[in-house]
Amino acid sequence: MSFKDFTPEQRKAAGVKAAATRRANAALRSGSSRGAAGAGDEIALPEIVYGEILADDPPAPSVEEDTGPYALFLLALDDETKRLLSDAELREIYAAQVAKAFAEKKAAKKKSATEQAAHAARMEAGLVPMAARAEMETAKRNAELVRWTCELPPVGDQGEVADIGLRIDQKIYLHGHTYTIPRAKLDSFREMIYRAGQHELTFKGQNTRQRQWLLGRALGTVDRHIPLNEDGSLA
Repeated sequence: MSFKDFTPEQRKAAGVKAAATRRANAALRSGSSRGAAGAGDEIALPEIVYGEILADDPPAPSVEEDTGPYALFLLALDDETKRLLSDAELREIYAAQVAKAFAEKKAAKKKSATEQAAHAARMEAGLVPMAARAEMETAKRNAELVRWTCELPPVGDQGEVADIGLRIDQKIYLHGHTYTIPRAKLDSFREMIYRAGQHELTFKGQNTRQRQWLLGRALGTVDRHIPLNEDGSLA
């Protein structure tokens, strides 16, 4: 399991553990320096290392500090690295990488904005044909991310569904769950679920629309609406 899969409770517990480890290491370094300064001083090492952790009322750690990205960074480090590098050094390394990542993000956004500005300028100058504009608008619309809840049509009197979800391209979209998908997929999924519902109605003999079409073919009046009673018989 990776850190991104942690639940909020697991993140908080891991952060608390990381903070306790940092305090213990700091206390250990402090105790070692005191022992080197005065050889005659008696140092209760367990009390130095664990005294703050085992106190009756230890100071509550900051939730933001212990569950944020820096805490996850500390969890990824091995114990030897934490012993050799001080907390200040680790924070300096982390801050430098955060600044580097922010600069990369800013450069990517600037490049994207430049491309969008060039595209808008070409459209304003009439360098982009109308057909290409329509294709780009369609592609933009299809790529838009939307939230969709998978709701399979019921197949039983108690609202049962035929499967656990919609199976597409070796992936299962579970019934009742919500997903973020492109709008193009949304259109396809809605069509699939609609046809599944129509198929179930046909199987039960309740698909009025199909019965109207079949009767129209039999009577030679496919284009004319044929009224039906609730039981499917001719009105």
